[in-house]
Amino acid sequence: MPAFALARRLRAGETVYAAWCMMGSPIVAETIAREGFSVVVLDAQHGLWDTASIITGIGAVSHADATPVVRIPLNDLALVSRALDFGAEARTAPADYLREANEGTLTLAMIETATALGNVDKIAATPGIDGLFVGPYDLATALSGGKAQDTQAPQVEQAIAKICAAAKTAGKIPGIYCRDAEGAVAMTKRGFRFVVAGNDHTTLRAATVTQLKALKG
Repeated sequence: MPAFALARRLRAGETVYAAWCMMGSPIVAETIAREGFSVVVLDAQHGLWDTASIITGIGAVSHADATPVVRIPLNDLALVSRALDFGAEARTAPADYLREANEGTLTLAMIETATALGNVDKIAATPGIDGLFVGPYDLATALSGGKAQDTQAPQVEQAIAKICAAAKTAGKIPGIYCRDAEGAVAMTKRGFRFVVAGNDHTTLRAATVTQLKALKG
């Protein structure tokens, strides 16, 4: 995968599908990348990724010719620069590298609270923010007062549309997490361009359920 391929593709207007990894396993992340996902997100907030496995995971995904992305834990600002360091790519001229790194490194602001939703236009307009990324399950929980994770509830659907519109208005990249491929395709039709199509844990569970059904006849 060429250097900074994800940023270049998204800024060129492409729609990019990504896989999401929760299990903290570099070999799982690499396997997913080798099957054809050009972007693999390592979730260090809800997932099982620690510093050591992030380092190995970034290397494994890169070795599979895919782009590694790290979801930083809440308020862990120190890990932001460290995650970039773990995946840094050498260049012959430092000045060229700094320019290319700034242009090629994406910062996506996750919108998954009522406060973030209320300030979504300001967040989208913030210099240095390249896109808005919807965490629909956390957002649904927040908008329901902690009572439900119904991502298809009217207020959640309206919020998702608002976030996508805010990103587009500001000239930023709209992104969203989806539970499965069907949901990812649906969100692409609604205008999202960086779209996660499920995670390793739910995919493994679904595949296991299918196998067991076949075995039981």
